[in-house]
Amino acid sequence: MFLSNFFIALFFSVNIIAAPVVLTNHCDNTSSAISSKSCGRSASLGATYFITNKAANTIIISSINPNGTLSFAREIATGGAGSPTSVKPDPLFTQDSVVQTDGVRSPDCVKTNLFMQMLFVVNPGDDTFSVFTVNDENDPTQLTSLGAPINTLGQFPVAIAYSRRHQTACVLNSGGRSNIACFSISQKGVTPLPETVRFLGLNQTNPPTGPANTVSDILFNQDQSQLLVSVKGSPTGTPGFIANFKVTSSRPFKLASSAVKSTPHGGVLPFSMTLVRGTPDTVLNTDAAFGVSVSNINLKTGSIISSSSLAINNQTATCWSSFSPRTGSFYLTDVGNARLTEVSVNQSGPTINLVATHGLDGIGGRIDQSVASTRIGDFVYILAPGAGAVDVVRLVGPGEAVQIQSFDVKASVPDLPISVQGMAVFLK
Repeated sequence: MFLSNFFIALFFSVNIIAAPVVLTNHCDNTSSAISSKSCGRSASLGATYFITNKAANTIIISSINPNGTLSFAREIATGGAGSPTSVKPDPLFTQDSVVQTDGVRSPDCVKTNLFMQMLFVVNPGDDTFSVFTVNDENDPTQLTSLGAPINTLGQFPVAIAYSRRHQTACVLNSGGRSNIACFSISQKGVTPLPETVRFLGLNQTNPPTGPANTVSDILFNQDQSQLLVSVKGSPTGTPGFIANFKVTSSRPFKLASSAVKSTPHGGVLPFSMTLVRGTPDTVLNTDAAFGVSVSNINLKTGSIISSSSLAINNQTATCWSSFSPRTGSFYLTDVGNARLTEVSVNQSGPTINLVATHGLDGIGGRIDQSVASTRIGDFVYILAPGAGAVDVVRLVGPGEAVQIQSFDVKASVPDLPISVQGMAVFLK
């Protein structure tokens, strides 16, 4: 029965899109050599970013106010094209269209712990991604392009993973043969690594037809020795899987020629992946068919060795996940429901437990979201595409969450489409 709701809302959607992907770290204030311009504090706590997927793709940038609420800052062009055909919310069907990360080492700093702040954005309409740097950490709403958009060595890019250890970004392409491709990132720009192109065994259209049998997410594991890709199966046939590519060299960056593929417990439509902190090998992933699972991955073989799952009652398609360091909980959103589901992970199993279900104001489903662990507390920022809004929820403690704002983005961007996607957060 749980699959029927999923099919009604999603299965006949036919296009997949992309969204911003990567962001940020901040200055280590223990370093006395860092200037006040680089690490000084202004009233804001940081900034949020998501893309519109307009024909000429743009990024919506908002400032995080001292109380955690949002204020519109600006809309800037990515230089690339958004989805050419999207007319529905969540045309992407992936997570890690937006991910927090470190950038490359800053040329202006004498200390080794200061990194340039970077934002990576995919442009699905022209098979490129764009890279930006934050001009001044004290005002992260100001971005500078790091050159022209870069071809992704595939079709219809939908997500990016970045490794600080390897100074490498890997792009997940959803169209055609569905592949990954990696790129070296430096102060001078972006260098393609053609020998890292790996195919995932799918034969898709371009744009892709989905959500079944499409790619879902990409990220590096905890020690960045493995690159993980989640791939949806079909509720009527093939199970989904996680493809694990071993990193065989850092300088130069190289991947194993083929992936180890294994299926999480009950896996049908594996979607987002979020690392479980404090473990070397545990990954939580949502599954649009029923809810969420958690798996231990063998660091030597790359395969799943233990896994369990949790069915979420009355779900439509649970697809996005994030983690709060302060509460110790994971937070899930559903494209068909106005709610935030909170779960916890017991690492010894591993197993998952439902903590709470938090209703959200307004109607319509919620999609991409990101937790910001600020100096005044943890907040989660959630895209509400149907309303053209961002929900701001304060995470008070385990099982406690309060919505403090429904930020009306459309009031500042009247032509905001329903195809908005991604959510990245920069914190000072």
